[in-house]
Amino acid sequence: MNRRTSLLRESVCDLAAEFLPKGLAVLDRSTGEWPLAAMIESVPVDFGETVELVAFLGSTEFADDLAATLADFRGPATAILCAPYLVGTPGDLPILETGWRRAYTFEAFSAEVERAGYQVVVCVFTAQGPAAACLLLPRADDEDAWWHRSPAAETIEVYGYRSERQIAKHLLATEAGLYGGDWRLQSEQLRSRVRVAAALIPPGLTILDVGCGAMYLESEAAPARYIPVDLVARDDRTRIVDLALDDLPRAWVEEADVVALLNLFEHFDDPARVLLSVAACGKTVITSSKVIGTPSLDSADIEQMFADTGFTVTDKALFGDKLILWRLDCLTEAGDLRLPPAPGREHGAPMDFDPAEAKKAANRKAKQERLAAREARAARLRNRDD
Repeated sequence: MNRRTSLLRESVCDLAAEFLPKGLAVLDRSTGEWPLAAMIESVPVDFGETVELVAFLGSTEFADDLAATLADFRGPATAILCAPYLVGTPGDLPILETGWRRAYTFEAFSAEVERAGYQVVVCVFTAQGPAAACLLLPRADDEDAWWHRSPAAETIEVYGYRSERQIAKHLLATEAGLYGGDWRLQSEQLRSRVRVAAALIPPGLTILDVGCGAMYLESEAAPARYIPVDLVARDDRTRIVDLALDDLPRAWVEEADVVALLNLFEHFDDPARVLLSVAACGKTVITSSKVIGTPSLDSADIEQMFADTGFTVTDKALFGDKLILWRLDCLTEAGDLRLPPAPGREHGAPMDFDPAEAKKAANRKAKQERLAAREARAARLRNRDD
């Protein structure tokens, strides 16, 4: 299994674990190895036993008749978790798994689900592209099923609202002829992290954004010039390089004041090589990494790597115990910063965020928006009746 496939699988399961409760009885009919079971502390079951969730991960593209396959799992208290790769045009499918035979647009996938007697209740996309974590619920279900119980019911409702927005963006992007709409499907969670990264950068600089993805950094950091870099073109400005195979061109680094390397460490066997190429030009770096779920790296190892490659940690932001953002600087001989601190960060302690509290706040906001929409609809109906 290549690194891209491994990251995609982890991302899908991370998303699913956000809306699935722990301890479900799971019948695993996935293709390949997926880390979902450990993330939700599931109880493995076989056919004939009580099944609360069928994990059908990585299997959608292998099914000759998807509707018939899904219908075989149908039960009034049985949900299905899929991970379809919803490309804009089925013929554009990038083969991530040997043996894939079919691909689906969102509309085609939904039609197959409907034909099987299910409905797509949650469909949230990963940051790695148009792969989605999809929760399917039977149309005729059991009122005592786990998805009707609190807090799962409230969480699924919130993610259903998020799904509506992401699907709308996905359909707009595919209509515009963008490949799968993948770069437009980055999550609001990722945008919030990029917003924090931008707070570590003074405005009005030139930023080289390596692994630019949705290019959130351009709008959040207010650069004088923005240079996007990625594996594939995100727009007509994007410079293409595969850092797993090639070095970051020195000429590109020299154009910039700040080099952003966000969410990239997990993609490289040797991230120090990339850092050395930036340090050689004396540039400031904004970078991030998971500090759990990556056995070969922890925060102490990462910060030692920064020191070994010539950088000093001058600012950081903590996201619980899962992820850290760092600002790294190459100091002058006098020990001064080559670039000034970001406004308000001159003497600041590390920014500390509570992901659980942020999620609660997002849920509260989503609930308020839904209530406001319902009240507006009710008001329109009352006015029409009058």
